[in-house]
Amino acid sequence: MQISQGMVGFGGYIWKNFLILLVVMAVAIGGPLAFGAASFSMGAFLLLCGGLFAIIYPLLLALVGTWPTTGIAGSKSGLAEAFARGQHGFLPTFLRLFAGIVLPPVVSFLLMAIAASMSYEADAVFQGGKISPVALALLVISQSLGTLGICYASVVLARKFQFSEVARNSSQGDAVSEISEIFR
Repeated sequence: MQISQGMVGFGGYIWKNFLILLVVMAVAIGGPLAFGAASFSMGAFLLLCGGLFAIIYPLLLALVGTWPTTGIAGSKSGLAEAFARGQHGFLPTFLRLFAGIVLPPVVSFLLMAIAASMSYEADAVFQGGKISPVALALLVISQSLGTLGICYASVVLARKFQFSEVARNSSQGDAVSEISEIFR
């Protein structure tokens, strides 16, 4: 019964995460446009928007990132409760999410830049009708880093939700703390 209740909450999880992402994109793009960044060159504008996205997305997830998780857990808590959970231990959560979400793409970009500077033509997976082993290896490494980063961020938010529920329902603390030992 508990599993089916969580699967019903999965649709809400997707939509709530999508809503958080849309808010971040609106702020990361709309903010610079509102303050006159449209006069910047395309490269500078994209760098500014990308930098803002890299800071705002983990920031917002650290504050309200447990909100989507509540539906999967079968809880009916709202955005205000998620914000209250996010305020406790905000800085460590933000730093963990930043490391999980932002650092893997940065490392991947640096690997691609290093390979391109060594004239491996890392930007083309197919060269002359054949698969480039260097480009394929970089693609696999980049995707693996991204997947590990997303998984790490999910675990950070799930732990934050679990620990906040343990604090709220201290009678169930033993069962939940045993489960959360997996994530330590």
